[in-house]
Amino acid sequence: MKFRRKPLVVDAVQLLWSTWSEMCVHAGVGSEAAGQPHGVRDPADKNDQIMMDIPTPLGVVRAVQGDWVIRGDGGILVVYSDENFKHLYEPVPTCSL
Repeated sequence: MKFRRKPLVVDAVQLLWSTWSEMCVHAGVGSEAAGQPHGVRDPADKNDQIMMDIPTPLGVVRAVQGDWVIRGDGGILVVYSDENFKHLYEPVPTCSL
C-alpha cells in the first residue's frame, strides 16, 4: 500500500506478523553479519512480539510490532511509531479503471 507525506510519496509497510513476508521484501531482510535488516526475538517476551533491527546511517534502529518502516530517498529505511506515521502520512488513493 502506498502512503504520502505531504507532499512526499513513500512505500511503507507496518511491522506485523501478518505482513512479515511483505516486510522481508520491503526491508531487504538478510543477515546481521552482512549489515542487513533482520528479525529479532526477545526470549523473555511472553507475547512473542515481532521485532526487526534495521541498520541506518545513524546506527541500528529496532522496529517493534506496529511500527511502520518506510523506504525514503536513496533507499534509506526509516522507522516510525504507528502514532507518528499516522500523524505525518495519509494513504494514497488508488485509481481503478
